[in-house]
Amino acid sequence: MQHHHVDTAQGDFGGSLYTCFAATIFTYLSQQVPNEQDAEDLLLEVYLAALKNDSLSTMSAPSQLAWLRRVARNKVIDRYRHITLLALLPIEQAMEMQDDALTPEQYAEQQEKFTYLYQAIARLPALQRRRSLRDLRGRYANCLYVPCTSYVKSLIN
Repeated sequence: MQHHHVDTAQGDFGGSLYTCFAATIFTYLSQQVPNEQDAEDLLLEVYLAALKNDSLSTMSAPSQLAWLRRVARNKVIDRYRHITLLALLPIEQAMEMQDDALTPEQYAEQQEKFTYLYQAIARLPALQRRRSLRDLRGRYANCLYVPCTSYVKSLIN
């Protein structure tokens, strides 16, 4: 982890606060979360909260450290609550959220298949072509992806 001084509108208070306690808070966070990047993210959140707290600059150093530790602890708890909520999503709810729409690739493949099908139908004799197209339109009437263009209509007639 790299230690950087924080420039703030409060003068050098934020930077000195960081210099004094960042290593201690980071060590605590590193013990609580699975990787260093998460610990660094939480450290940033802790110090952002510290910069927003106007009364922190009037506290003694031990009180400042206690405040930072309490905020760090709360940030860790919030992180685990968020992760737990994501992990405990019931399978039924996850299935309801599943998107059944075609991906752009699947849509393109389906359109390509329809194009080949219509080209094959166009080579049929007129009576078979009409029957085939009417049958297809009946089967896929609810399908949004079946083209109903003037080309198809011309094949039917």
